[in-house]
Parts: sequence; C-alpha cells; structure tokens
Amino acid sequence: MRAMVRASVAILFASFLWFVSSDLALAAVPKLSPPDAQAWQRDLDFLAAELPKRHKDLYSRVDRAKFAAEVADLRARIPSLTRDEAIAGMARIVASARDAHTAISSLLYQSPAAFHYIPAALYLFKDGLYVYAADRPYAVAVGARVLRIGNASIEQALAAVAPLIPADNKMAVKERAPLYLEAPEILHALHLLDDPARVTLVLRKNGKTFPMTFAPLPAPRPSDDNWALGQRFSRMPNWIDARLAAPAPLWLRDPQAYFWHTYLPKSGTLYAQFNDVANKDKESVSDWVGQMQTILDANDVRRFVLDLRWNTGGNNYLNKPLLLMLIKSQKVNRRGGLFVIIGRRNFSAAQNLINDIANYTDAIFVGEPTASPANFFGDATSIILPHSKLRVSASTLWWQDADPRDRRMWTAPDLAAELSFDDYRNNRDPAMDIILAYKPETPLADLMHDAFARGDTAGAMQAYRRFRADPLHAYADTERAMNSLGYRLLEEKKATEAIAVFKANVEGYPGSPNVYDSLADAYLAAGDKSAALESYRKMLEVDPQNANALNAIRRLETQK
Repeated sequence: MRAMVRASVAILFASFLWFVSSDLALAAVPKLSPPDAQAWQRDLDFLAAELPKRHKDLYSRVDRAKFAAEVADLRARIPSLTRDEAIAGMARIVASARDAHTAISSLLYQSPAAFHYIPAALYLFKDGLYVYAADRPYAVAVGARVLRIGNASIEQALAAVAPLIPADNKMAVKERAPLYLEAPEILHALHLLDDPARVTLVLRKNGKTFPMTFAPLPAPRPSDDNWALGQRFSRMPNWIDARLAAPAPLWLRDPQAYFWHTYLPKSGTLYAQFNDVANKDKESVSDWVGQMQTILDANDVRRFVLDLRWNTGGNNYLNKPLLLMLIKSQKVNRRGGLFVIIGRRNFSAAQNLINDIANYTDAIFVGEPTASPANFFGDATSIILPHSKLRVSASTLWWQDADPRDRRMWTAPDLAAELSFDDYRNNRDPAMDIILAYKPETPLADLMHDAFARGDTAGAMQAYRRFRADPLHAYADTERAMNSLGYRLLEEKKATEAIAVFKANVEGYPGSPNVYDSLADAYLAAGDKSAALESYRKMLEVDPQNANALNAIRRLETQK
C-alpha cells in the first residue's frame, strides 16, 4: 500500500512540476555574440573545406551542390542561432554523408558540446519507445511508454533528430535516436522543447497517461551507449530497471565483457557472445576460440549460437580465428547447426564478420537487420574544428566485402526476432526462443520450383506470398533466391513461369536495377521485345547510368 501511495504522490508531483513549468518564463538561451558567430562560421568553413578532402568519397552519397547549399544556408543563419543550434546544424551537415563512421565524435558523451542528459534510459522496442530504467526519483516512469517529448509526438521527435544522426541506414538511426532524445540541448535546438532545464515526457503506464518532468544531469554523460548506460545504472542502488527480479537472459548476462561463452548441455547448445572485436588484457580472441573448440570436440554440441547483437566493431583482423573455427566445424557448420544473432548495433568490424559468415558458412541469421551495408566506409581520421574544438571523424577507406553492385542497405535476418517491452521486462529473449524451437524448413525457391514442376504456377506464387507475409520472414531477403529460381526456370525453357517469378521480384524490390534486368531477359526469352524494352526503361529510372540497360534499349529500338 505504501508503495502505491508513493507512486501516486510521485505522479501528482510530476504533474505539478509540468503545469508550473508551463507558466514560468522560459530559460534564457542567448544567441551567439557577433564574435562567436564569426568564429562558428570559420569552423563551418573549415569543416566544409576539410571533410571532402579527408573523406574517401564524400560525394558518393551526398550531392555536391546540395552539400554546398546546406553549408551556405547554415553559415547565413549562424548569427541568429544559439550555440546549441549551431552545433545541431554542424551535426546535420556531417550526418548528411550518410556514413556511420563520419560523425561529430562522442557528440552526446565527452565532446566539448557538454550536453546534459535526462536521468532515464530510453529504447525503441518493437512496440514503441519506453523508459526501461531511470534514477530512483523518477521510478514511476520506469516501464512507461513515451507518447510525447516536450512539444512533439514521438513520431515528430524521431523525424526531427534523424537528420542529425550519423548512420548508414535506418537501423542505425533506430539505435541512436533515443540518445538524442535524452539530450535537452538537442531537443531545444530543434524546437521540440521550450526550456532545456526541464524535459517533460508524456507517459503511458498501467492504462494511465501522465506527464513527468525530468531535471537534466550535467555532462559528461557516463556512456555514449544507451544500453550500456541503462545496464550500468540499473545495477546501481539509486537506479530502477523495468526488468522483473529474475535471472537475466543470456544476452544481458555480461554485455560489458568483450567475449564469453557457456555450454548448455540440456539443449546441446554452445552459446558465445562476442561484444567487441578486441582482445582482453590477458586473453586474446584466439585464446577464446581455442576454449570453444575444446568444448566442441569434447561434447555433444548440436547447435552453436554466436550472439553479436551488442557488437559495434573493433579490429576486424581479429575475426579470423573465430571465422576459421566456424568454417571448419563439420559439427555445427550446417543448416540448423549454426545461428548468428544480429541487430541494429552491428557495423564496422562486426559487419565484416557478418559478411564473412554469410559468405563462407551455412549460418542462419536471427534478430534485426544490421546497422551497416555489406560494403561500407570506415577507418575514420579526425578533423578538429579550430574554434569549438569539436572532433569530426571522416571515413578514409571503402570496405568492399560484397559484389560492387550489391545495394542492400543491411544484412537482413533470415528469421526476424524483435524485442518487445514485455519481452525485456519478463526476461524473455525472442531470438533464443526462435533458435531453440527451430525446425529445418524447405527453402522457398525449392518449394516454388517443386510447384512449378507439377504445373502448379498458382501454388508456387501462393507459397511466395505466404512466405513474405509470415512475420518470421519480415526482413528475409528473397531477391537473390528468386533471381536464381527465375534463371533456373529459363534454363528449363519455362519462360512464362520465369516471368511470374521475376515480376514478383520487381514488386518486392523495386529499387534494385537487377530485378528489371532479369525480367527483361525473361521477356526476351518469351519473344516479347516490347515488354523487355519497357523493363529496361524502368531499370534506367532506378539506375540512370546503367550501361547494360542503355545498350539494350539502343539495340531493341534499332530492331523495331
């Protein structure tokens, strides 16, 4: 009963703070003085000159003219901005590179920006943004879904911070956005918050909606990693975690360790968590791999689970011992014997490892899409802005692990396993649940080919639609499998069936030039030059400089 009374008082107090703060004069946030504005303009000029020089290929992802226009626009506005607005503008310019390694280093952590942070840890779960841990005075907020931040809905707030986040794809934005939403100076600079000294969240918990105002804490933030922050604080006496008192699931058991493993004899599972591609002080990655090899040799290991969901990279040259063990192991390197858990944190050296595992093993990937494409920019160098001393990192290398034409923005899981807030609160791990319950299934292309062989085109396409509609396959990449199936059918002189397959691929992957190219081949095999020409023209809409499409169009138009 006393706990309920304390909770009610806390909610009333939070509501009181919210209504009082709404009537108070806004905190004075001064505009830049003329000398400071000029100094920030010099910083921007320096950044605009140095970033294209230092980056491996800045204009491959950002239009040169658009970049220059955005720099000019920010320069013109700096005299009317606050310091925080100038920093946010700089962050937007740098993030326009659309490269996670090109960033204002530790912007929310230890940089000269010295941003505050609210004493709460937020995470974008499958079912929304939640407060999953907080300092004890805000215990009522723990376990609540966040509906609004300051003046904005969550959707508006996420859309506002996204352009400031250095990222290769939207999964990286999903990972980093909660950190930006916890920084009052960022919220204020984006006009999502009236007063950076008070951050009001509108929360929903146990069927009730209520506001709560947080007093931000001063820099430096203890970590630039939201999960590490939450997990560290949740173990401190004054912080509260939403998880119910129970043994932590494997993935939360020791996320601070670079790597560790455990053998689960009941299920014949060797579980290994690889959190940083780095050697420990007294144990190398190679040593660790040797320990696991001993377990593999001495036990009835039927399943190897490599959990990478915490891994944000490191020294990719240290991946080799682990990769070789997985490739060589006949015991686990088979379909259904090797699982890799991936997610929104994986990029850099973690992505290199994922690429190699995908290329050289029979692993099944489980979880969420990665934060990086297979081919990516990395190995950043530093640019220090002369006035603000902000440190900007710029990628200097291009890592080409996949086909140069590979336009996938991430590595997709074969089996989707996304964490809901209830999963977290109740210590469930949907990824491990899926892995432990896995039963081998016939590959989609084989199912469809068997149906085509029976003359059941409708059944083949129904199998495709059923596969794509299954939530377990929410991110499954079927483009290459369908492309191979289509050409297999062409070799069997089944052009009509191949056209059906390639059309489905066009619908599923309209941004891929290859799907139009393949469909055109099928039309040509069927003798329909007009339809082939139309497919090549659509290919050019996606990739205007595609030489194959240009040559094919000229050839077909000549033949008319």
